[in-house]
Formats: sequence, C-alpha cells, structure tokens
Amino acid sequence: MAYRKSIVVSLILLTALSGCFIETGGVPNVAYNGNVSENGSEFSMDGYVEITGNNREDTYENISLELYDRNGSLIYEENLGTIDRRNESLPVSVSLSTIPEYVIFNSPDVWDGNAQVAYYVRSQSSSTGYRWEDASSKDELPVEPSG
Repeated sequence: MAYRKSIVVSLILLTALSGCFIETGGVPNVAYNGNVSENGSEFSMDGYVEITGNNREDTYENISLELYDRNGSLIYEENLGTIDRRNESLPVSVSLSTIPEYVIFNSPDVWDGNAQVAYYVRSQSSSTGYRWEDASSKDELPVEPSG
C-alpha cells in the first residue's frame, strides 16, 4: 500500500515539476489579424477578426467595424456578422480614400466587462500608421461607439 502511495505522489510531483498545467480560461479577446495601413490619402485593412480565449461565449452577434475621424464622427461602418462555434472568424477587407483616426470593432455582446477588445489609433510613430490598444469597456475607448 505504501508503494502505491509513493507512486501516486511521485506522479503528482513529476507532473507539477514538468511545467504541465491545465488551462483554466482567460478573458475573451476580440482580436484582428491582418494589415492596417495608410498610404498617402488611402486607408486599407485586409485580414480577419476573431474571438479568442477559453471563457468565450458561444455567440457574438452583430460584430461591426467602425472607423472614426479625429473629431469622433463615424466615417465608415460595416456589419461583419456573427462569430459562433461554426464560424470562428470574420473576414475584414476595406479600402477608403479617407484616413480614420480610430478603428474599432464593436458588438453589444463584448461590452459585458469580461472581454478585451482590440482597437487602433492613428500614430505617426508606427510603421503602419496605427498603434494597437485594448479596451474592456466602452468607457476606455477614445470615441463613443455606435449602437
């Protein structure tokens, strides 16, 4: 009996010391993967938006891309669709002759205080012209999102 206990204890210690762990979650993240750039008077985005994290909801409806000017006025909005277990990312492709100051992904389903939402702010110090930021509430955004 003592031999079995020592084997069980040894296995537990070996697992703990090996660095193995069980993923317990993490906040959902609304993330954009792709290009964001400005070139002269042209703005473009080409990539996809996705929700990552183990504690994500089953469905995020009405995800939209919203572009704002320096004054916080909406200059472009596109409903990208719904992310769920069958459709885990949404394509984003936009080209404009107006340069936005802020690029925000918005959905009523992400502003419950339990998600991190990526957004972009125009920045001269970035090689793409935009720097990436995170917000966990609408109050943390530089503009008031629509809807």
